[in-house]
Amino acid sequence: MLIDFHTHVFPDAVAPKAIASLQKGLVNKQGAEYPTYTDGTLAGLLDSMDRQGVDLSIAMPVVTSAKQTRSINEFAKAITNDRVISFAGFYPLQEDWESVMEQIKAEGFLGIKLHPEFQNLYLDSDRAIAILKKAEQLDLIVMLHAGEDPGVISPVYSSPQRLGYALTQVSGDKIIAAHMGGWNCWDEVEKHLIGKNVYLDTSMAMGFMPAQRCERLIKNHGVDKILFGSDSPWQPPQEILSFLKSMDLSEADLAKITHKNALQLLGRE
Repeated sequence: MLIDFHTHVFPDAVAPKAIASLQKGLVNKQGAEYPTYTDGTLAGLLDSMDRQGVDLSIAMPVVTSAKQTRSINEFAKAITNDRVISFAGFYPLQEDWESVMEQIKAEGFLGIKLHPEFQNLYLDSDRAIAILKKAEQLDLIVMLHAGEDPGVISPVYSSPQRLGYALTQVSGDKIIAAHMGGWNCWDEVEKHLIGKNVYLDTSMAMGFMPAQRCERLIKNHGVDKILFGSDSPWQPPQEILSFLKSMDLSEADLAKITHKNALQLLGRE
């Protein structure tokens, strides 16, 4: 079984513009585009799941202003089915954030997605810690973009050091730090996050660091806290799976990473 815990889906009318905008950011920061393997739509995700052998995908909508929250979460509810579960998008800087989070819980969402680099939210700020505490109180999973964003020039709001401090204020039981704890900040990950009570996902990390280093991060952190993620439409799941299989990991370890940890976190053991 393969569960992809980190994917993105856009409405059909929005997907081409969204992908083009993200690609523009990559060109501005990296000097080149990074190819996508789907068109960013729900149909594209489902087709890729069939081709890539993915049984269940978790969609992570990103909200960049308060006025987007309602429409994005209506879309998130509409795309949830037996093969795709969408988390809620959440904008952390709106004044009524607490009631918004309570409504998200009441509507049956299992978790929220935060993207500090797009939302200008320092993870060690009072607001971020209050949000993480509220999510913990409501038993919501929190998926965090962590580390640099490949297409955004920012002060790195979600650095591993900032997250490490936040984890001293909350349990971390249901917090996921994407991109193996911090994209392109893996020295900091080793210093501030490895061994802490937080999940790391594999998205946009496999292939961006040597396999030996990634294997070391996984083993030192513990396979019970690693989730398979592709950041679809950016990285093909089979590419990540091959990367994992090249490591010195047992079949039991791979099973935990590819689906067992996800099932436990989702309450579907």
